[in-house]
Amino acid sequence: MTRRLIAGAVLFIGTIVIGLILDRINKNDRHATGYAFPDLQNASTEEQAKAVLETWHTKNADAGIKKAMYIDLVFPIFYAGLIALICFQASAHMRTRWVAVAGLIMAAVALLGGIFDILENTKMLSMVGHPENAREIATVAKFRTLKIWLVVVPMVYALLAHFDAGEG
Repeated sequence: MTRRLIAGAVLFIGTIVIGLILDRINKNDRHATGYAFPDLQNASTEEQAKAVLETWHTKNADAGIKKAMYIDLVFPIFYAGLIALICFQASAHMRTRWVAVAGLIMAAVALLGGIFDILENTKMLSMVGHPENAREIATVAKFRTLKIWLVVVPMVYALLAHFDAGEG
């Protein structure tokens, strides 16, 4: 097996495993407090963010929520790394130079998306235990939007690149 295949397998399995772990933790947190960290992440107003933060704080759940967020800090390494590897690998088989170069750029963009996910998670971590920081949800929303675009665009490249792939 090649190193890229092994790396791809590790990144794929890591993405699935961490995703399943986070899903389980989020279900437990939602059952215990009514909210899990994606509820803060997806809050669209300061009032919604404050309600989530205050609930966790009054139910003494801040430490447990932070543990889930620490795990989520690792998640982008796996999924963004996997997308970047797929784009990089696809670029090596393109017939048209600009499509190949675009694949290398998309690999870098996917990694940048992972960085914005880490920034988003770090910002949310700084808010837990401090309901007065709910006003920072606007920054979380900006990081989330950048993360989504910077991950989705490379995935679209990876899905469409095969139309230009050479044989072999």
